[in-house]
Amino acid sequence: MSSRWLQPFVYAWNLFVEFKAAVVFAVLIFTAVTSFIIGVRMRREIKKTLGRKATDEDLADIDTWIEVKEAEEKFGGKNPE
Repeated sequence: MSSRWLQPFVYAWNLFVEFKAAVVFAVLIFTAVTSFIIGVRMRREIKKTLGRKATDEDLADIDTWIEVKEAEEKFGGKNPE
């Protein structure tokens, strides 16, 4: 029941919806990649500083990060080796 004069608006709306979906998809991909990289860097920092493999609980545990900070201060830098 849409008239002819409404068609350009419908096309524009569909294009806008597709653009929004593309932007949301791009943001999700960016967030996933960034989260993965940050997780790897945090695990590597725990491994270098404390000398043990980091678990998922270590990444979220404040006590582990306090240990990391104290170990860094004790050895005088980020890398005690």
